[in-house]
This record gives sequence, structure tokens and C-alpha cells, in this order.
Amino acid sequence: MKKKFVTISYLKKISGKIIVFTNGCFDILHSGHINILRFSKKKGDLLIVGLNSDNSIKKIKKKKPYFSFKERVKILSEIESVDYIVKMNESNPKKIMQAIKPHFHIKGGDYKAKNLEEYDLAKKIKCKIIIFKIVKKISSSKFYKN
Repeated sequence: MKKKFVTISYLKKISGKIIVFTNGCFDILHSGHINILRFSKKKGDLLIVGLNSDNSIKKIKKKKPYFSFKERVKILSEIESVDYIVKMNESNPKKIMQAIKPHFHIKGGDYKAKNLEEYDLAKKIKCKIIIFKIVKKISSSKFYKN
């Protein structure tokens, strides 16, 4: 299947598949990102990535992204584990999760499930949150400090 950048309405039409969802900026891609994407794909049939828009990154990181949204889509589209990419204009994934109702929501080990803004929604839609254990602390956040 060719990976695609799609709309939420397109994703709503998917049925009969185990849907795995993860989200993030994926700005300066590193091996930690690749590891979580591979892990996520193994949990179901389809991996959907909620990709933060440039404006939503500015709200989270207080600086503009290093790579534009369009560039980040191109890069993620080349990763075998990723089936679909959907734009995330908000700072949290609740709107997308409400629409697609994934079976699993994967977050990096720097998060605690109960502290996520989407925790209550995940419970409501019967979506299991899985925290991916980080083996080696790798982060692109240091690039935002310059």
C-alpha cells in the first residue's frame, strides 16, 4: 500500500482493521522515532500518524519547526511502517482520536498515560494507551534551544 497524507474524513471510512495511532512533531527524525513507528506498526493492521502542523509546533515548542510540514510529510511517507499521515492542527490528538477511534494509542516513554490530555477520551472510546519504553534517551528537543 502506498503511504498517503489523508484527511480525517478519509480515515473515518476505514473499518475492519486494527488501527494504531501515534502522534508528534517528527521534525528532526532520529532512531527513537523510527523505533516507536516500527513498534506501533506491529500492534495492528494500520498505523496512522497524527503529524503536528507548523503552527501547532510553535505552540508546543515555542519555536518554528526545523522542517516544514510538507517536508515532514515527505520524510514520514518514505517510512515503511507508516500507512497514513493526518495533519494535526491542535496541540493534542483528541480531535483525530475521536474521529478515527483507534484500538491503540502509542506514546513515547517520556509520557505517563494518566497525564495525557487524551487519557479520558481514550478510555471512553476503548482505546488502549501503550507507553513505548525508551531504550536510549534520544531527543531532537535540544535543536530547538538554539
